[in-house]
Amino acid sequence: MIHTLFTSFQISLSYEINAFIYRLRKLPILKKIISADWYKNRALKNGITAFVLLFHFLALFAKKFLYFGIMALLPAQYLPGNFSSNYIHIVLIFALFGAAMNTELFDASKEKYYSVVLMRVNPRDFALSNYAYYLISLFVSMLPASLVIGYFVKIPVLICFLIPILTVAAKLTFTAAYLLYFEKTGKLIAGSSHVKFVWTMILSALLFGYGLPALSIVLPEILFGLLTPLFVITAVPSLSFLLHSHSYQKLYKMILTLNTILFHVSENAAKSQQNGMQSHLKLDVTSNKNGYEYLNDIFLKRHKRLLTVSAIRLCVILSVLLVGSLILILFSHQAADVVNEFIMTLFPYFVFILYLINRGGVITQAMFFNCDHSMLAYRFYRQPKAILRLFQSRLRLMIQINLMPASLLAFGLPLLLALSGGTNEWMNYILLPIAIFAMSVFFSIHSLVLYYLLQPYNINMEQKSPAYALANTVTYLICYLFIRLRAPTLLFTSLTILFCVIFSILALYLIYRYAPKTFRLK
Repeated sequence: MIHTLFTSFQISLSYEINAFIYRLRKLPILKKIISADWYKNRALKNGITAFVLLFHFLALFAKKFLYFGIMALLPAQYLPGNFSSNYIHIVLIFALFGAAMNTELFDASKEKYYSVVLMRVNPRDFALSNYAYYLISLFVSMLPASLVIGYFVKIPVLICFLIPILTVAAKLTFTAAYLLYFEKTGKLIAGSSHVKFVWTMILSALLFGYGLPALSIVLPEILFGLLTPLFVITAVPSLSFLLHSHSYQKLYKMILTLNTILFHVSENAAKSQQNGMQSHLKLDVTSNKNGYEYLNDIFLKRHKRLLTVSAIRLCVILSVLLVGSLILILFSHQAADVVNEFIMTLFPYFVFILYLINRGGVITQAMFFNCDHSMLAYRFYRQPKAILRLFQSRLRLMIQINLMPASLLAFGLPLLLALSGGTNEWMNYILLPIAIFAMSVFFSIHSLVLYYLLQPYNINMEQKSPAYALANTVTYLICYLFIRLRAPTLLFTSLTILFCVIFSILALYLIYRYAPKTFRLK
């Protein structure tokens, strides 16, 4: 198995190095400097290998520090009650739900596909060696993060030691249970391609992890001392079962398909997704428009339900959160003070929140897969006049969809502010909703502008644009940094509205100037 693990590392490294060079060659400036000879330059590839390995090593530990800091440390400070109890409760809940959700063995990846399907590596050896490495790296990276953060926030050392042990033991137990179920029934109930399962686990973890402490209900610390030995005991037969199972070839045959690798859905899920998309389409539609407007209007009417389904789900989630917050501030003065302070001084958080609820990526993907993928093959569809008309129509649709969840925030925040203690600045009640609407419009324009200027999909419907990925990453990082910003709501909302107006004008000019050249089939 060690030889198999070493082989899989070589395959994975080769893929990442070649992909790294490919992305560099696609960047606007570097593509003129970097030649195809880089792929066969051994000294250069050795240097890139060292860089990739160092990056993975540092990222392994950085992810765990960020996990404890963002998911547990930061929320525990703002939840009512004792900080240590909140922190331990959140970590325990996330460890259990995370172990049930993220098992790794049932997740499909390109590395697994290349190794098992294309390179014919033994499925059992590959699965066991990589899963062992996954658990070991998880424990090694989680332990120092748990100890360091626990030391600074005064969490008992024993609890900090038990966190990675519980996590690894629970993952072994759940993985063995899922594999046993697969052997008995031939069905999978876990894995990254099972979107409903993943989202159920995520929402449950958030609900129990943050919702219970918000109601001043936390799990006792003694549970760590009870659950850890319990899962360690169950992990022993689980490990024995995993080592002696003969289901790995059957498992990989099911999950390592092109649909799974390219679109992150299983074969059955792909058929269900296709049928679901067809059921969402409204075929008997008419339009009184002409030309390109007619084409776009028919497309929008046929796919409107498909395009809005994720926004509707977000509206349901936001409604639950807003109603829950209203109940909290009506029955708890402490919760009311926390909500009031959050809105008045931490409003920059909502830049990141609006970024997360923006449906631009989903909508542009649907536009390409269901329309542009076919229509861009025709010259008339790439004419400047056609592009500009379609852009305007699509922008209106995207703004409408993104305003659905944004409207709940826009009207819910002033209500929460008023009921949680209010503010002396009456302008806040006006600028809050305007700022939310402005940010929603900004992210709508931003998503569509990136799609038209950096069209990321190729003819095989794969996302192959490093520039597009880089732009999205930079956008994410900038929005995330706003979490650390502290500014008066009145000042921040005013500047936000001004920036959104300026950006909108600039974006429309860029589309008019460059989209006819960049919006094409690759």
